[in-house]
Amino acid sequence: MTPAAAALAGAAADALAACEAHLRAVVGDGLPQVAGPGADTLDAGGKRLRPLLVLCCAGRVADPTPELIRAASAVELVHMATLVHDDLLDGATMRLRPPSARPGWPRFATGGGPGLASQDQARAGCRRACRSRR
Repeated sequence: MTPAAAALAGAAADALAACEAHLRAVVGDGLPQVAGPGADTLDAGGKRLRPLLVLCCAGRVADPTPELIRAASAVELVHMATLVHDDLLDGATMRLRPPSARPGWPRFATGGGPGLASQDQARAGCRRACRSRR
């Protein structure tokens, strides 16, 4: 990791932890068809690059607003939904290292997959988060 990347990671640590907590709350607060595969996908880990990019673009890495945390989380939820959807439609059993979405969730791919992405959209506050930077 370059010194600049290490500095950014350090500055964003609290904001990314807040995003992770928000992701877990959103995934766990939904339909059972969404909560199971969503939790599996969250538990597989990840770099959370997309939320970091949202924070960087807003210029609020060190001091994000609650609306910005929700917006950053919403972007990650869309990414998670595409992973699960693709795994199930392709019949994949493995993704790089972690197992793909469980084969027991086939309805999730066509019915619940969009639910994971849209679960928090009503609360995302994307417009307000972008406006708060002006």
